[in-house]
Amino acid sequence: MLTDGGVQAVPPAQEFSLDEIGFDFGAEDAPVKVVEFSDYGCGYCRRFHTEIFPTLMEEFVNAGVVRWKYVTYVSGMFPNGFPAAFAAECAGEQGLFAEVSRALYERQGDWKPLGEPYPVFESLVAEAGVDLDEFRACVQEERPRPRIRSGVISGARLGVRGTPSFLVAGRPLVGAQPVSVWRDIIEVAKNLPAAPEAGAEGDARR
Repeated sequence: MLTDGGVQAVPPAQEFSLDEIGFDFGAEDAPVKVVEFSDYGCGYCRRFHTEIFPTLMEEFVNAGVVRWKYVTYVSGMFPNGFPAAFAAECAGEQGLFAEVSRALYERQGDWKPLGEPYPVFESLVAEAGVDLDEFRACVQEERPRPRIRSGVISGARLGVRGTPSFLVAGRPLVGAQPVSVWRDIIEVAKNLPAAPEAGAEGDARR
């Protein structure tokens, strides 16, 4: 379960696969599949999303080479990581996950040290075009909690120990690796045999 103090794994009730959580980018038939586990409070995740990911999107995702899945992951190690994940997931319910996710990383320094980050989140999501009344209802009803918890449990089952962590064609990669490393890895991954589906061993529960 998730609490304000961190993350604890407890036996939950309903099981479903990674295919049913997260946010997908790129063509479904892309030859390389990447699953990312990132925490909005993580400095290395911010570096990845502000300095590296835009290039990967342009060169590989938009070009139909990579199908990218972002899984919201809360490690419990970073201030306000949990409410930031709520903000992203609630924006995602309105089809604006990509815009808000990017803004959360770009403006991490604005909300991370705050005792009450939601005024910043509301400003940020409003700029992205989110309906604030619906956003507030989503947060108040804690609708993202099962999805976020599922991402944490999936990550734990797949061996995630730090963020950002990735599965590239089913194989682990850790850290904010530079674009040059990603280019090499993706080139190799295009010629690898398909690895077992992550969901088969990494099903999440909520």
